[in-house]
Amino acid sequence: MSVPMNPRLLRRLIALKMVHFRTRAGLTQADAARIRGCAQSRIHYIESRRTLPNEQDLRLLLPAYGVDRPTIDSFLDLLPVARKRNWYDSLPEAVMPSWFGDFVAFEEAAKEIESFQCMLIPGLLQTESYASAVLRTLKPDLSDDEVGRRVGVRMRRQATVLDAERSTTRIRAVVTEAALRTAVGGPETHRTQLLHLLERARHPRIELQVIPADIGAHAGLDGSFTLFRLPIEDDPGLVYMEDRLRGHYYEETDAINEYSSVFMSLRRSALTPHLSSAMISSVAEEIS
Repeated sequence: MSVPMNPRLLRRLIALKMVHFRTRAGLTQADAARIRGCAQSRIHYIESRRTLPNEQDLRLLLPAYGVDRPTIDSFLDLLPVARKRNWYDSLPEAVMPSWFGDFVAFEEAAKEIESFQCMLIPGLLQTESYASAVLRTLKPDLSDDEVGRRVGVRMRRQATVLDAERSTTRIRAVVTEAALRTAVGGPETHRTQLLHLLERARHPRIELQVIPADIGAHAGLDGSFTLFRLPIEDDPGLVYMEDRLRGHYYEETDAINEYSSVFMSLRRSALTPHLSSAMISSVAEEIS
């Protein structure tokens, strides 16, 4: 079993496997609760990642699910790691909202990230000055210190996903021409961001495409989203969308299939990576 070492991803792995083992054994959550001698709600919380199982949970449930001893032992070994905290878990809410922690964990560990952005450059491809200007526009109540620390978190995310030697994450990003032309932070910030985007487009693990304005209506008119493909066996991945208040995750197979289809349509509507880079360069040259 290939095991991710990110604690949040480990918790996801354990929950998914607990569901898989139980259903493979033909047992219901009520059956599992009787075996464990607990309320059915505890089984539900374990399987939905609201509660991490303890050693006793695993020692009683996994044999009843027909799991072999080496696999049980490996799961017991995972528990201490799954209980650990990530580097961002202790950050203040104003610096990184608690609900965003899963996003960062998925981003760090993903095999593939597919991102569509309507009006902004994707966070992993932003410059510091652009990211700062976006935050000051969308979150005007943040202090200068909070803005600076949020930008610092974003830069650390970039370093982890894009620049770390051990990272293998592949990124496919589709943005609209409107995202390129929206002047964020003034001409210098805007132009520098576009030049940075050109540089990132040459990264061996990044594929960047632009949907030109003259294409007309396209499959992404109803908003931005991100698809994560995770390094967990039998994990279909998930879809992430965000509004002004918080992020939302969709893990149902139908939702993942729908947004995968939407992303494929967006890629077909977009310019090729080569022509997309040419458009980015052209827009940058227009900025005085």
